[in-house]
Amino acid sequence: MNDLELDTTLQSLEAWRALRGEHPWIADPASAQAIAAHAVTHGVESRHFGAVEAVDVEIAGPNLRENFLARGLNARLRAVLECLEERLDDRGRDDVRIYAPEAITPFGRHMAARFEGFEGSEYLPDEAARTRFPNVDHQDLGALTFEDERFDVVLCNEVFEHLPALDRALAELARVLRPGGSLLTTFPFVYERTTGIVKAVARATGVALLDDAEYHDDPVAGGRGALVYEIPGWDILARTRAAGFARVQMRFMASKRRGLCERDLAGVFVLCARR
Repeated sequence: MNDLELDTTLQSLEAWRALRGEHPWIADPASAQAIAAHAVTHGVESRHFGAVEAVDVEIAGPNLRENFLARGLNARLRAVLECLEERLDDRGRDDVRIYAPEAITPFGRHMAARFEGFEGSEYLPDEAARTRFPNVDHQDLGALTFEDERFDVVLCNEVFEHLPALDRALAELARVLRPGGSLLTTFPFVYERTTGIVKAVARATGVALLDDAEYHDDPVAGGRGALVYEIPGWDILARTRAAGFARVQMRFMASKRRGLCERDLAGVFVLCARR
């Protein structure tokens, strides 16, 4: 029996398939369930939180990617924080400047309380939205208002799929990162495809749907949520390099000890890029 622990980096669909062949348990939903069950009984370990007792672990729904919570944060968010803590170990944390395009979410509030140099924003496209959130900074990832090289780290959680111009946003994120700075991001990922799935495109005449409309929860807009434009595949690595990042890799983190898994996989993908 394996110990349900694996942490590696990948560059391609072929590398992922080879890894899955060598460790078939990572693609077995039963392994994900075993990781979650262990956490509910024994708690989890975390670079960010330290030891999290079982009483602070909750399975709030069947989708483990979203609803496997420790200290109120789900598995994909905790995976990003694991990666963040490693980068802070490299440079110190007292003066680190961190940006995330979320401010009113539990993650945004947590980061603001934890890091003095954290800046969060929301996409507030009209006056009505800005009136509802008068103290929240509005930013469009395709046209950020920050000066060049402002941040040490950008954390981008489940946003890429909602961007009508993802490549332009990647270039903007590279622009606002200092040389050596890091982008850490998760998104719905079609890990069995080289190219992603384009579901909608923005045109001068409006949004054109290429597939059934898909929406995800939006804490700002509410209602039916935010439209999905694209679910990236493995070519997101090449696109991130083309946007100005020198070192780009997909990290796959599966861990019973740290409580990292999602609905169908015994692990979480995090795109890690250095400016």
